[in-house]
Amino acid sequence: MTYTLSDLAEFRPALAAGLRQLLDFDGDVESTFCRDFVAEIERYGSITTVPLCPNGENKAVTNENRHEFVELYVRYLLDTSVVRQFEPFKRGFFTVCAGNALSLFRPEEIELLIRGSDEALDVSSVRAVAVYEGWKDDNTNKALSRDDVEELWVIRWFWELFE
Repeated sequence: MTYTLSDLAEFRPALAAGLRQLLDFDGDVESTFCRDFVAEIERYGSITTVPLCPNGENKAVTNENRHEFVELYVRYLLDTSVVRQFEPFKRGFFTVCAGNALSLFRPEEIELLIRGSDEALDVSSVRAVAVYEGWKDDNTNKALSRDDVEELWVIRWFWELFE
């Protein structure tokens, strides 16, 4: 699958604009931007760097390779970094919608098929009826209450992203 800056702009518009500036820059990219082939990702409140290619932390972004850097960065954010979460969904989706039937539809029609309506999704209503299963207190091994679960960072991040 091909990913573009336009795809990234839907998810992270400021980052996509910054990468576009890198591509359009007329000066010396290496000395001005001082970037290596790594993605800086926030995980659990701290920033970690992920190499975008073998030995990426030692490969400088230059005028000659900046298109490769942007391509790898976009692919990492939209594909590699979410593959673990996306693959189970994809397997389930294709189990239900097997074969080449999906090629008959436009993306908007598939979205309508999945959502069941073309009305805007009321996220607050979905959140109000959400049921959290399998969340336990590490100390007591008892099920957490709905309020306790909603206080967890991962749940907050989910609803923030979902909105």
